[in-house]
Amino acid sequence: MKRQAAITGPTPPMVLWTLLVDCPLRDLTRSPAATAASVQLRGLREWSRARSEGRIRNGICLHENCDSGAGNNTQQIQAEWLGFPEAEPFAVFGGQERVTEICGRCPANVASENGGVAGCWGVIPFASPDGEKETTELRLGTGQRLVVADLPTWFDRVLGNGNTRAEFRNLFPESSPAWYGIWIGEEWNRVQVEWMAGFLESNQSELPTRELHQFAAAAVSAHIHKLRLCYDRVPAGCADTVDWHLQPHCGRCGWLHNSRQPCPCCGETRAPMPEQRKKVMGLRPWLRMAQLYGPEASSRIVEEFQQTRGNHEPD
Repeated sequence: MKRQAAITGPTPPMVLWTLLVDCPLRDLTRSPAATAASVQLRGLREWSRARSEGRIRNGICLHENCDSGAGNNTQQIQAEWLGFPEAEPFAVFGGQERVTEICGRCPANVASENGGVAGCWGVIPFASPDGEKETTELRLGTGQRLVVADLPTWFDRVLGNGNTRAEFRNLFPESSPAWYGIWIGEEWNRVQVEWMAGFLESNQSELPTRELHQFAAAAVSAHIHKLRLCYDRVPAGCADTVDWHLQPHCGRCGWLHNSRQPCPCCGETRAPMPEQRKKVMGLRPWLRMAQLYGPEASSRIVEEFQQTRGNHEPD
């Protein structure tokens, strides 16, 4: 069945991250590791979200859009309802029982306390000082709504100008804003992991987004369990239903940059990366309910879900 694009329109810069650990569920030979994890494990994460938000009924994961239109079930709304069989994302990994057992004891799964799986990767979108700041939320077709905060400005403010900033400068490449220096390279060494885990934990109450909270938990776990923490930068861009166009940017720090002058952020003197075109991210594992179960059955499933939604507490 044809799957839809997960996102269209302008996209902010993002950082994909992952914790690396020997795992029978992942292909660790694929790189970059963070992007590979997002592709391999996305279905498991969507199941975890559906479970935590009480959107699983009779073995079917229902998309957030099945809540919309309650009491106003036009044909157009019915055609947009999305879902997938609960067992589908687990099948390729040997079944739900095997996955939950493996993830339940894995130190890289920072979602394990809530019964989630595949909590070893995530994404941090942020507003960029070198681009537009109008977007405050990244809406994915998967139903996720990610806060797009000005993390570079926040990070500089929290660093201050005292000992904390001096420690940071001794450990990470220099850039202005300092946020971009964090993500130069592909992974942190042990000392960088320890420092960042302590920094984020000590500023827990000031972390501005849920995505950064998740990353802070990952950094702490990486330090405690001596796990590798890898990341992949994604510059700002724009997606249509087929392609994702990423803007020209510095190949070292990711700053939007399109001239032969040194990068104004990190000082890199090499020519910037040209515009890149990637395949747009799909809605996997979500599919149209009518395609999966037929119009009549899908209407019955969603209507029953909507009727009981108010009385159902998330697992």
